[in-house]
Amino acid sequence: MFNWFDKLLVKIAKKILNKYAPAGEFIAYINEQEEKVLKKLGGYGQPINETGVKSFKSVWEYIEDAKDYYDEYKSIIDPIAKTAASVGKSYLDYKSQKEINELSEKAYNDYMLENNQLAKRHKRLST
Repeated sequence: MFNWFDKLLVKIAKKILNKYAPAGEFIAYINEQEEKVLKKLGGYGQPINETGVKSFKSVWEYIEDAKDYYDEYKSIIDPIAKTAASVGKSYLDYKSQKEINELSEKAYNDYMLENNQLAKRHKRLST
């Protein structure tokens, strides 16, 4: 079926693809019926990473992996998340205060314009 060189290339490709497979998974051929069964069992069935090979881990397994990843790197993630949240809150506070200032400035300008117009009318009437 394969010549010796094709066999070597297939062996290398298999090793490379398995290297990039999610933990506990390996490259395999499946047909459309098998794909449907895996999806009905909760498999995600979406291409992962740059290989483009579909993984049928369940969504819950991805969530569990994310939780494990968080637990492992919590000491790094938490300070970054706190900083990001603080920066986000500061930005929202700034935007809110800016809007308040703009509204106050508009109200003040409207008030001053009205007073200037009244003063001009009063001056005209008194002369």
